Amino acid sequence: MKRPVIAGVLVSIYVFCCGLSQSTPPPARKTIEGENREKALIGLPYAVARQRILAEGWKISRGSCFAPKAVCRRYPEVGYCADVPNNPCGMMFEKPKNCLIVITNGDTFPGLNDHDPHVSDVSFTTSKC
Repeated sequence: MKRPVIAGVLVSIYVFCCGLSQSTPPPARKTIEGENREKALIGLPYAVARQRILAEGWKISRGSCFAPKAVCRRYPEVGYCADVPNNPCGMMFEKPKNCLIVITNGDTFPGLNDHDPHVSDVSFTTSKC
């Protein structure tokens, strides 16, 4: 019972501190495979972005899934989903010593109906997830 509350608090802190949208474009970040492809994922339906990520050789990073069971079954890469406006969720993919974090927003959580949320942010780190 405490885990969903903690996940919701973490997402709320992220949304409050970092925002879900920015008025000026963020500076270019380190990108997937050395090109600026992460920006190309923003705005895509999650299912489409996921196919592209997996096609580039990224593996699903399975962790604690703080989301409804149906979401966790369909998308095991979900780390958390918060039951707050815009239903933000964070998904993780990995390659050796690299982590790709994808944040989505939408009317529902991913996998609950035919209207998957869209990718709102992508982060790449040179460390394990």
